[in-house]
Amino acid sequence: MESSAQTLTGTLSAVANGTVLPPTPTTVTISDPGGLATSRLLGRKLLLSDGNGAGQSRFVVGAVDNGSTFTLTLDRPYAAIDVPNTSSQYILSIDDALVGR
Repeated sequence: MESSAQTLTGTLSAVANGTVLPPTPTTVTISDPGGLATSRLLGRKLLLSDGNGAGQSRFVVGAVDNGSTFTLTLDRPYAAIDVPNTSSQYILSIDDALVGR
């Protein structure tokens, strides 16, 4: 069986930290991963690996292809004391256990 595991890495190009009350979405923008359908990103874990917010992870609950970038809606806001910014690095694995692929 051939594995379709893929790991995306890069720098966030935009961050909008949401709120719990009233509920507003948390979104991040990443470069277009090239040839990957937005549906393949749903349920995946986005881990901040370096910079502001390093060590925090969130699950992708929505994804929009904007052409040269993808906007990802995340499951909850980031910690107010350590919000990521456009220098934050991320790792997004396309084979985590949540979706079982």
